[in-house]
Amino acid sequence: MTYRAIASCVLAFCLAGCATPPVKPVEQDITRSRVYNASYDQVWSAIVQAVGESGINITTLEKDSGIVAVSEASYDPEWADEGMPGSTFGSENQITDRRVSLNILANALEPDRTRVQVNSKMRYQLRTGNGSQIYPYKTNWVQAYSNGTLEKGILGGIERRIH
Repeated sequence: MTYRAIASCVLAFCLAGCATPPVKPVEQDITRSRVYNASYDQVWSAIVQAVGESGINITTLEKDSGIVAVSEASYDPEWADEGMPGSTFGSENQITDRRVSLNILANALEPDRTRVQVNSKMRYQLRTGNGSQIYPYKTNWVQAYSNGTLEKGILGGIERRIH
């Protein structure tokens, strides 16, 4: 084997060890709904207060159909499974933005029983590359999955405002 062939093998081995592929997040089985022993009007008021006081901008508010929607709010990384971002040849891949969209659905089951369901869709922007000409920075959106913290907080906030 020639010196050039050996050097090429060593270089390929070293470079292969310098990149760590990202680990994809995993969807978890979480509690997304709760039934409250309260009227639809009481629960609706509690939903609006809970979301409004959180500082999240409500994009859709339709009492007759029981829908509260929030589009593209930022989320805390503690609320999601984002997997592991990995690295590219000496540069850690970085999460540069996090976004969540929510649909909160309320429906009366009986005059004094109301069900609320919180559906969330999370994603994060991942920057890969190391800034070189060979591996320039690139960004793409990756789906994340809620770990239930956000939903538990919303459902608990509704509960506190009812009682």
